[in-house]
Amino acid sequence: MPVQPLFGKTYSYLANSLDITQRQQVFLSSNIANMDTPGYLGREIDFKTTLQNAMEGTGAMLTRTHERHLGGATDELTYIMSTRDKGHIDIDVEMSKLAQNNLKHRMATEALSRNFKKINALLGGR
Repeated sequence: MPVQPLFGKTYSYLANSLDITQRQQVFLSSNIANMDTPGYLGREIDFKTTLQNAMEGTGAMLTRTHERHLGGATDELTYIMSTRDKGHIDIDVEMSKLAQNNLKHRMATEALSRNFKKINALLGGR
């Protein structure tokens, strides 16, 4: 049975939020690890725009580059990335972004957990 009818857009919103925050964690950690690397440019995901695009279904479109290729859309989440203009990475800024990202991830996890508990209660579980 598909999960979509049980949660509506809530499940998709939370699943996409978890995916985005997980990827953001990787980028922020990489920024911190490479802060002393010459020429390294910090990267991050624009959470709001990426999530909005995911919920509106304006994800990646596949382009036909050959007449025998198929075109169309993909179900993959398209991440809206930004690269810092300056090569300097401030550890305090990165740690703050890491904490913010952690809170977003924990909130989505908690909301998803509560939704599953509601379903479990409706099905007669404890």
